[in-house]
Amino acid sequence: MPTKEYVRKFTNYTGIHNGVSFLIVSSDSYFLYDEKYKTVKWTSYILLSKEMFEDCSQDVKDEIFLELIEDKNDPFGYPRYPYSRSDILTSIKFHGGISYYDIKTQYGDKYVKIGCDYTHDGEEGIKYSLEDVVWDIKKAIDSLIALVPDIKVKDEFTGQYVPVTKI
Repeated sequence: MPTKEYVRKFTNYTGIHNGVSFLIVSSDSYFLYDEKYKTVKWTSYILLSKEMFEDCSQDVKDEIFLELIEDKNDPFGYPRYPYSRSDILTSIKFHGGISYYDIKTQYGDKYVKIGCDYTHDGEEGIKYSLEDVVWDIKKAIDSLIALVPDIKVKDEFTGQYVPVTKI
């Protein structure tokens, strides 16, 4: 009889809504040979580059691009940012609120990766679909654009950042 090995499979979905990039991750967890206990967990993220905020006030930039909090007592050593102190970030309509914030670097450019998960208390047994998560992340992006009307977004045809009013 085969042993019960626990495995996880990650699937990434990327997209652009109203000129803002997003990432959705599906995490399937189950025991090999016994998919009866298979669970699917979702997380979704908005990706925000500095170019998107170049026409915004310094106050807006400071609320989006946060300073790292040094916490030598954190047993896991995760980076911590005070996103709960940002009126803009906490007002974005994420499913259940923000549960992830980090500043990443890719090709020498810094960007914010901000998002949420679908494993809140009281959600046990609720099965979400990709369509549910896409709908939620679009709602979050639309709320960000409403909160920051001076934001620039990426034109899908030219690749240039343009005022959101031109999309």
